[in-house]
Amino acid sequence: MSRRPGRLVKRVEFCVFVCAILSPVGAVTFDTLEAIRRLRDAGFDEKQAETVVGVLSDAQSNLVTREHFDAKFAVVEAKMDKLSWMMGALIAIVAANFAKRFF
Repeated sequence: MSRRPGRLVKRVEFCVFVCAILSPVGAVTFDTLEAIRRLRDAGFDEKQAETVVGVLSDAQSNLVTREHFDAKFAVVEAKMDKLSWMMGALIAIVAANFAKRFF
C-alpha cells in the first residue's frame, strides 16, 4: 500500500461514497470492530483502519430515516398547498380588478 496521504484520502472518500449509496434508509447497524479487522486484513495499518471506520460511522450518523423525511416533506407539502391557495386568491383579485376596470 502506498504511503501517499492523497491516495488514502481518495480511498476514504470512495468508501464514504459507496457507504452512502449502499446504506438502506433507516436504522443502520455498523460493526466497527469487524470493519477495522477487515481493513487491517486488506493492508491498512491500525490507525488508517480506525480513521476509515470513524469516517464511515460519522457519515452513517447523518443519514435521514424514511420517517424523518416523510415528516419534513409533509411540512413542505402543507406550505406549498397554502401558497397555491394564496396565489389562486391573488390571481382572482387581479382578474376581478382587471374585469372591473376594462369591462
